[in-house]
Formats: sequence, C-alpha cells, structure tokens
Amino acid sequence: MVTPLDQMANTSSTKAFCWMPKHCCDVNKHEIRRGCRVTSDKTLEVVGFRLPSKSGLFQEDLYPAFPSQEPASDFDTWRSGVDKPANTMELRPVKNTAKNKAAAGGLAARLGKSKAKT
Repeated sequence: MVTPLDQMANTSSTKAFCWMPKHCCDVNKHEIRRGCRVTSDKTLEVVGFRLPSKSGLFQEDLYPAFPSQEPASDFDTWRSGVDKPANTMELRPVKNTAKNKAAAGGLAARLGKSKAKT
C-alpha cells in the first residue's frame, strides 16, 4: 500500500536541498523526514514530510532505532582493531509540559512563562 505524503507548491524554484538529521523530526506531528531548502529568492525554508494519521497516536514502527551522534568507541580502541557496533537512539514523543518548555529555552520557554493580563 502506498500513501502519498503532503504536497508542496511554491512559486520560487529550489536551488539546493539537504536532509536534516533524523533526530530533528517532530514525532508529535508525525513527521518522518525533515530537510532544508534554499530557494531562488535567497531564503532558507525548513520542509517537513508528514504522514497522515487518523488516530493521532504515536506509531512506533515509523521510527525505528537509528545511529546516534555519539561514537561507539574512542580513537585508540578503533585503531587497535576493535570494531564496536554503532550506538543507536530512538525517537519518542515528549509531553507538552511547562518543565519541557522551560528546558527547550527560547520562544517555547517565554510562551510557557507568559501570563494573561486581566
């Protein structure tokens, strides 16, 4: 079964495109890949590829374990001929709490701390 992804239509042409690392995907929005696009207007756009979800629940089979950015061994171990398997990481959804917003910093932290004026 083949499911089409979102469609994207723009008036500016793409000059360059690069995939972002897998850990940049937003699993809360069912994003399976994310990339950066440089347009002919000299702008950088982040493009997310999302799968439609009727249930809205996290689907673990869409996010298998993938190699992490941490090395499995140091240089001396590698040079001595010991070959270790790569460290892996998994993507999991994060609950939207005030503590997570504060840890994220930036705009998310400011929005979490803002209070409505009465």
